[in-house]
Amino acid sequence: MGPDTVSAAAKVRTGGITEEDFRETIKEMAEDIQSGAIRLASFGDRDKREAAALIEKHGLSKNLRTLDAIQLAVVKRLGPQVLRHVYCADRPFVALIRAERFSVIDPEESPEAEGKSKNK
Repeated sequence: MGPDTVSAAAKVRTGGITEEDFRETIKEMAEDIQSGAIRLASFGDRDKREAAALIEKHGLSKNLRTLDAIQLAVVKRLGPQVLRHVYCADRPFVALIRAERFSVIDPEESPEAEGKSKNK
């Protein structure tokens, strides 16, 4: 279970999505992983050190959770050459990803707003 699964489960608890939508989302993500549309990346000690540095950099003024810091550390290691966009709907985390100068696709944003945010 990854951070996106945890985020989707939280949306069920808060009434943002139905349990049926949650199950369908998880199924679609698994299919995308199997097809290669989504590639998983592992993390190691270097990423843990970078995550700690990100918490020091952002954690005093913004809510950067440990799992988000680890994800962002891996994103930074892979870089924009590998990751054209990061898919994320967690608004505070989206802001941090963008602060680190990565393009984000937020499924909760309108296409017009998404296009503007990519240019920031």
